[in-house]
Amino acid sequence: MRSSSLGLANTAPSISTIWEPRDAPRLLCRNPPSRASRFQREIASLLVRPTEWASQKPIVTYHDFGYQAQIWNVPRRVVAKVEWHQGELSPRVGFIVTNLIWPELGIFNFYNGRGTPQQCWLSAQMGQIVNRDFEL
Repeated sequence: MRSSSLGLANTAPSISTIWEPRDAPRLLCRNPPSRASRFQREIASLLVRPTEWASQKPIVTYHDFGYQAQIWNVPRRVVAKVEWHQGELSPRVGFIVTNLIWPELGIFNFYNGRGTPQQCWLSAQMGQIVNRDFEL
């Protein structure tokens, strides 16, 4: 039986060395695993699956902590939101990096809510059908 890989795995250089010049700047993060593991450690207590649900609504919890990247001169606030939905095996997790001093729920409402008017405005500019509730 013939291999479909053409045997290039052992002989050919990696794709990045073929397509990128040697002096090209790298756009990848230097240490993404350390940042991801830091975020996971911060919310580890929220990632434990609940055993009972009081209602059909998802169980939503928030947690905030400080984080400073190497290129930032001041630490920023990271707000995590963890949603457990009944019947799902893993939670829905979201992170927002901000410098606002609002409550966690207010920060998620602000950042998630401000995109809706902008989307309506852009769709109206492009001549697409606009919801009647939105007026220019």
